[in-house]
Amino acid sequence: MAELAYRTKGAASGHVNAWQAVAAVARDAFRTWRQRVPAAQLVLVTSQLSLMLETGNTISESLSALGKQTEGTKMGAVLDNVALSVAGGRTLTAALEEHPAVFPTLYTSAVRAGETSGRLPQIFKRLELHMTKRAELVEGIRSALTYPAILSVMLLGVVVFAMTFVLPRFTAIFASAGVVLPIPTRILMAAGTLTKRYWYLTPVFVLLAAFGIVWLFRNARCKNFIDGVLLRIPVLGVLLKGISTSSLVRTLGMLLESGVPLTESIDVAKDSVVSHSFRQFMDELERSVLQGDGFAAPFRDSNLMSPVDQQMAATGDKTGSLPTVMTRLADHHDDQVEVKLKRLTAIVEPMFIAIMGLFVGFVAMAVLLPLFKMASALRVGG
Repeated sequence: MAELAYRTKGAASGHVNAWQAVAAVARDAFRTWRQRVPAAQLVLVTSQLSLMLETGNTISESLSALGKQTEGTKMGAVLDNVALSVAGGRTLTAALEEHPAVFPTLYTSAVRAGETSGRLPQIFKRLELHMTKRAELVEGIRSALTYPAILSVMLLGVVVFAMTFVLPRFTAIFASAGVVLPIPTRILMAAGTLTKRYWYLTPVFVLLAAFGIVWLFRNARCKNFIDGVLLRIPVLGVLLKGISTSSLVRTLGMLLESGVPLTESIDVAKDSVVSHSFRQFMDELERSVLQGDGFAAPFRDSNLMSPVDQQMAATGDKTGSLPTVMTRLADHHDDQVEVKLKRLTAIVEPMFIAIMGLFVGFVAMAVLLPLFKMASALRVGG
């Protein structure tokens, strides 16, 4: 009994901890969302900081001027706060680190290296280029997903409209005529009835889905499994590898060019990728560098990296030109990602159109088949 009580208590505690994790993730996401500024605005401010510092303005003067220019916005308030901190004797890096939702670790690490080396104008220029390239990549991905997303919303709208508005109006007619409803009609009518009767369960399903997603991504085995499945899907897997590789090598290249130490650059670049497999690769890369085995060995031993990646990493490591090699490799992957996105879009669009056609055909059958039966019955009766 004691053991059963202990297990029950442990299970309950596990559920509570999981729900607390969901709440914490939601709370942190909301707080970050409130504090974030548009990426384009951060790129513009970075560009203007580079220009003003190059022309002889001090960092305090530059921040104050940009704060006035962006007055009334979130960025304006942040810049005013940073300017006050710098005027009070804090370093620019420390002042920026007070606003992690606006200035990510990548940004502050590069600025720290720029302050140490006295090359802040050049660092801001590199940050501008890096963020512009990342924004272009994200925009390409967003554009490729827009059309399938629109089709999905239209499909959902058609099905919901048919279940909740069209079929219910025919229900009484079908019942009075004594028509035996075909299977497609009965399926849609049952789904519509359940949707209207138990609509209040929707928030419960959303919470359960959030709970499940958090649990999956907190479990190492599940993360590995999901990641492995996604990376093995034809076309999509190659695209995901290209996006992750581009992200991490561009971040490495920019940080190394800025003078950030290699181990710190690897640690920061790890945060630039979402894929669990690529995070594990970055852990192995960091371990290899710390143990003195070199930068190229993990590239050579990883099946995530193409032969081109492996050769370029080996060349950069051997010649001491890693910053340039990583940046050029990122440009190469960005070009490849653009090609693969077009190829994936060319495959996905016809698939979505076909699926939408099947659903619309199913809905049409559900509505029209009983009408045909009624018409046949009336002709026979007449």
